[in-house]
Amino acid sequence: MANTMVQAVRNYTEQEQAAGSDGVSRGAETQALQGVLTELMACGSGYLAGRYDAACVARTMTQIVHEFGPH
Repeated sequence: MANTMVQAVRNYTEQEQAAGSDGVSRGAETQALQGVLTELMACGSGYLAGRYDAACVARTMTQIVHEFGPH
């Protein structure tokens, strides 16, 4: 799951850069997404490096589902 999280953020970042984005958040939704992407990278890559536990990954995924999942 951590590998998937990290790769998803990397893919998103590459797509944004390819579309000409400079990385600056311009709207409330984009700013919220940026915070989530930061958390995904910190927790996912930290877990893979042995600095965070699986509970961190689970909390992050739960946050993502609640924030961006179907309502």
